[in-house]
Amino acid sequence: MIVHDRFTNQPFPEPAQKKSIATISSWRLKGLVFVSGAVLMGLEMAGSRVLAIHFGSSIYVWGSIIGIFLAALAGGYYAGGLAADRRPSFLLLNLIALAAGCWLVLLPFYDNFIARGIRSTHLGARTEPLLTTIMLFGGPSILMGMVSPFSVRLSASGLERIGNVAGRLYALSTVG
Repeated sequence: MIVHDRFTNQPFPEPAQKKSIATISSWRLKGLVFVSGAVLMGLEMAGSRVLAIHFGSSIYVWGSIIGIFLAALAGGYYAGGLAADRRPSFLLLNLIALAAGCWLVLLPFYDNFIARGIRSTHLGARTEPLLTTIMLFGGPSILMGMVSPFSVRLSASGLERIGNVAGRLYALSTVG
């Protein structure tokens, strides 16, 4: 319905504010996707250094890092898609990113405690790095994996362009 000025009978112009808010939101989403991709890559690289202190840098350590990060991302993609369809909101997406950020900020305060505790179980060269990787990096990786599908849901204006939206956001995440 077009609203008209009652004195001149001319239609009111569309508010310019609406487009600028959408543009700002789009840039925020793109920035969040980029940063989460960059942080995840940094976490993988830092994770290898954390694990190397306790377990060396064997094939089992690298296998644990790669395997757990990929599994956590897959879980995050799935959970992010479900959450976005159930409750698509910028607030929830920001809370997910905030939770991942808080987890990562606190990580240096407990990583040695977790790694030493698992190392003291003497479960072996294969199991210890795997469990440590799960405990230290699984949670934040799942949360950061949720960002991309959630952003796709918030960015998509219709099904006819959803492939384009998804492709661009996942590419941006990978570049990050």
